Amino acid sequence: MRNSLITLLLLIVLKCAPGIDAGESDQPFNGRWHGLVEMDSGSSLETLLVAEEVNGSWVLRLTQLDIGVLHQPIMDLNVDEDSILLNPIIDQTTQFWSGEIGSIDGKFTGTIRINGVQVGQFELQRDIPAAGASDGRALVGSAILPGRDFEQVRVHLQKIGEAWDIEVDMPDRGISEYPVRSVQSESGLDIVIPVPSPIRLRLISPGPLLGPGSSDQLMATWTEDGMTSPFIMRWQSEEEGVDPLRPQTPIPPLPYSHEQFVIDHPIGHQL
Repeated sequence: MRNSLITLLLLIVLKCAPGIDAGESDQPFNGRWHGLVEMDSGSSLETLLVAEEVNGSWVLRLTQLDIGVLHQPIMDLNVDEDSILLNPIIDQTTQFWSGEIGSIDGKFTGTIRINGVQVGQFELQRDIPAAGASDGRALVGSAILPGRDFEQVRVHLQKIGEAWDIEVDMPDRGISEYPVRSVQSESGLDIVIPVPSPIRLRLISPGPLLGPGSSDQLMATWTEDGMTSPFIMRWQSEEEGVDPLRPQTPIPPLPYSHEQFVIDHPIGHQL
């Protein structure tokens, strides 16, 4: 009996020792969240929130293409299992996001306050990246509109059942792996990129876009500000990708302290 008890204690110690997998699950907040922020003023902002736990510290980046917010770090936050408090600075104003991850639907929902007054609410759901998926592919091409230079775009495609999971990279605009909506037609796919002046990409293919029978390249059209330009896109391996985040763009955690705040200028505006 005594030997059995000692053996059991040794197994418990080994199972829970540092560096040995004790079967613990990842933090529920870890990952990508995509959905809508609904402001009481009537505006609706498509939002992508990327949360990553690194060595016990959280790295958060917020993207709202509609208003030009790209990979903005959120430095002030508190994550307590399913309860999350975030304080992003949007348009020089600190917002206070208070939300929870639903135990049934798994959505991250909550309210937004400014100076103690509720100004909106959000509902984000977990988003699985299409980039790098083993059963997906990537298309790359460069379009040109009258009066403008070439602009590169990369489209990550993955099909889950009958639904498409699609993300885009636009290096010249700093957009990286952003999930987009799509509508399938007989000739291909229509993709909408929700920048301030929405971009519509149409992928045109006589055959399937993925799987057997898909061609090495296909036709596409880029429509923006009422102008449409055709161009060629070709398939590309995920390893060939171009990272739109420049080396001089620091990503937390940083080796120094960092604080965000707003300064009132003597002549009236804010910095």
